[in-house]
Amino acid sequence: MATWTVISPALGDTISTSLANIRGNFVVLAAAWDGDHEILTGAGQSSTRHKQVTMPVQAGAIGPTAGVGYIYTKDVGAGVVELFFEDELAEEIQLTGDFTANVNGQVKLQGGIIMKWGTAVDLIADSDSVYLVTFPAAFTTCYNVQLTGLRLTGTIGTPKLVSVSPTGFSVKGTAGSFPVTVHWVAIGI
Repeated sequence: MATWTVISPALGDTISTSLANIRGNFVVLAAAWDGDHEILTGAGQSSTRHKQVTMPVQAGAIGPTAGVGYIYTKDVGAGVVELFFEDELAEEIQLTGDFTANVNGQVKLQGGIIMKWGTAVDLIADSDSVYLVTFPAAFTTCYNVQLTGLRLTGTIGTPKLVSVSPTGFSVKGTAGSFPVTVHWVAIGI
């Protein structure tokens, strides 16, 4: 197999002196090109398109560079490689991955939106008490929290959102409906 010869032709070489190296370089280029591209021909034109995009695994985030975004792969642990996008502000967004649906968790969506969800069991004991629920990890900004109450026996009340912050929210309910399990979903950045 041919190998790339960086300094061929060297300054002062004639074609006959460096012809073998130049041909070798074209073989290397053709092999690299053929791996990721295909040539389309027809109607007096030719063009190419990608069959695939092959990217080396990066050690970490690449940027930031003003006016430039990057798509790259990175090892997220245990030899698992995922696809990432990084914008000009060095905001890294994981585009692929195996997100497990657990009782409590979070996922970062395209565009930087983060969705978190969870369950607080037997959260409310009476209608006068206010209870704090802490997110698994804080948001920069929390835009919305939705609550659903669940009680297997007796009267179910409506959990009421009292306050929201980047680290969690406060909730209380109506009399005669306790204890209750509260399922929640929060959206933010």
